[in-house]
Amino acid sequence: LAGSEEFVEALLKVAIPFGVNALAQVAGLESIGEEAQQQLQQRVAETVSQRERVTESLPEEIQVPSQANFVWLPLGEKAEALEAAMKEQGILTRCFAGEGVRITVTDETETEELIPALRRALAQL
Repeated sequence: LAGSEEFVEALLKVAIPFGVNALAQVAGLESIGEEAQQQLQQRVAETVSQRERVTESLPEEIQVPSQANFVWLPLGEKAEALEAAMKEQGILTRCFAGEGVRITVTDETETEELIPALRRALAQL
C-alpha cells in the first residue's frame, strides 16, 4: 500500500485479510473451468512422460522414483560438481550441497537438451 502512514494504518484495520480483487476472482473461476482442467491434464501428462525419459536416461544407481515435476539425483559430495557442470552447459539445477541435485522437468524440447547435457556432466564426475 502507498500513502501516508495514518491512511495505510487505518486501511489495514478494515481491510479483508487476503482479499481478492475482481480480476483475481475471474482468473480463479477460469482456472477451475473445463478448458483449464483439460490443459492442466495435458501438462501433467507431458511432465510425467518427460520425467520418465529423464529418469530412464540416468545411470541405474542414481535413479530415484519421483511423483513430482523434478528428478532427484542423490550425488552426495558430487552434487556441487554436477551443478557447476550443468551450469557451464547453460542448464540451471538446484544443488543441495552434500546431498544431491534437483532438476525440474518441463517439456520435450527442454528434455532433448537436458539429457545429453546431463550425460556429459555425469561423465565428468
